Amino acid sequence: MSRKETHMIFLSIGSSRRDVSRRHIRQGRRLLIDTIALANCCYSWAKTNIILEISLSRQSAALANRKESHMISHSIGSLRGDVSRRHIRQGRRF
Repeated sequence: MSRKETHMIFLSIGSSRRDVSRRHIRQGRRLLIDTIALANCCYSWAKTNIILEISLSRQSAALANRKESHMISHSIGSLRGDVSRRHIRQGRRF
């Protein structure tokens, strides 16, 4: 994370300071929300990897590979609001 990003997050937290403009405060809040969203994405991937590890340990290699492809495509699709369920289902085939 760059110094500017860190500074913007600091501004969003310390928004009561009088020498900070409203525009900067709003930008800082938006960046903070984006940072939280990114953390949630990382958490989602971590959960997916745990599920895959359990799957790999319990199933045959061929079935596990199919399941892995589906889980990866589903985790990508579910993070994007503009992807329909049909597209997520199609991801099984890649």
